[in-house]
Amino acid sequence: MIVPFGRAGKWHAEQGVTQVQSSPWVATQQQYLVPSYGYLRAIYLSLTASGGSGSAAAYVATGGGANSNDAPFNVFSNILVADVNGTPLFNLDGFAAYLSALYGAYRIFGRIAYPFAAFAPGVDYSAASYSAPSAAGLFKFIQPIFFEFARDGLGCMPNMDASAAYKVTVTYNSPATGGGPSNVYSALTGTAPGLTTQLEALMRSRPASTDPYGNTQETQPPSPGTVQYWSSQTFQVSAGSNTIILARVGNIIRNHILLFRDANGDRSTADSTGVTPTVMEVDWDAGQRTILNVATLRQIAYEWNNFDNPAGVVPMQYTDDPNGIALNEYGDGWIPTVGSTKFQFRFTSSAPGTLQVITNDIVPGASDLYSVNILGR
Repeated sequence: MIVPFGRAGKWHAEQGVTQVQSSPWVATQQQYLVPSYGYLRAIYLSLTASGGSGSAAAYVATGGGANSNDAPFNVFSNILVADVNGTPLFNLDGFAAYLSALYGAYRIFGRIAYPFAAFAPGVDYSAASYSAPSAAGLFKFIQPIFFEFARDGLGCMPNMDASAAYKVTVTYNSPATGGGPSNVYSALTGTAPGLTTQLEALMRSRPASTDPYGNTQETQPPSPGTVQYWSSQTFQVSAGSNTIILARVGNIIRNHILLFRDANGDRSTADSTGVTPTVMEVDWDAGQRTILNVATLRQIAYEWNNFDNPAGVVPMQYTDDPNGIALNEYGDGWIPTVGSTKFQFRFTSSAPGTLQVITNDIVPGASDLYSVNILGR
């Protein structure tokens, strides 16, 4: 009997440093080193805004309705996780990072941290992990960044060398006011709060070659060297026909998340003003992959995730096998591409704006990615 890595590599967690910006916080950059141990599964960034001198009704989250604001996640201008060679593994703005955890098929109950109660009536969000921006402008949330995906520890990265630690660089927006995706508040009176950010890391232990009963154990993740990436690219959308050709090809695509915004950068009106199209065509090389109403794409996402979608967001997940749930997939829905692959979105919009394409892709560590133990076949 061979004990698979997913069973042999036990969970381990450590806390990294905590960094504090005093009130009022400013646009700045902080760097964190990930604690070294075994294999890296995930990073959690816990952020709390506290202090300041805001009075009642002085601070209001950006955006109009319950599903339209980017706050408080847009307090992060960018989150960059780089490997020991400086290669970006995760490189997203704050709201895109939030969407990566929401739709990335890592946790079936990820929606518990979803702040827009209009989409989840009756759900009580734990004050220990999330609080929406209050009248005094205070908030807190935990931003997860996942590396392990699918099954049995696939994607866990070696993390045993303290002299070559993974680096997390966090860039903050200022507490500016007004519309658009970069402003945390739409109104600001008094002094903005300070920010406290702590990094925590989830790992798996490096298994011994045998367990206490003499069974041989796998000592590294399946398909060693397999890594997933999160990145994004923003395109201009014109009033009329649009063809968006993706430059991020050459790997195995696991998720696309489309994020439409109006000409002012506000996604809360992208749907109502017609920047978000009514029909989406997806072409893969010479063939048409899908052509569906955007409402149908959102309905499919609802069926897989059991929550509605934020304004301007159109999820396109390839992680629903084997049970029609976006979680613990075998990889049947992944889209393999090469450098010459033509992958494009075609649609018609009635107003100008932008489209941010958030891409989650995989670089396999070996040619046996589809035949390792994660498939369970």
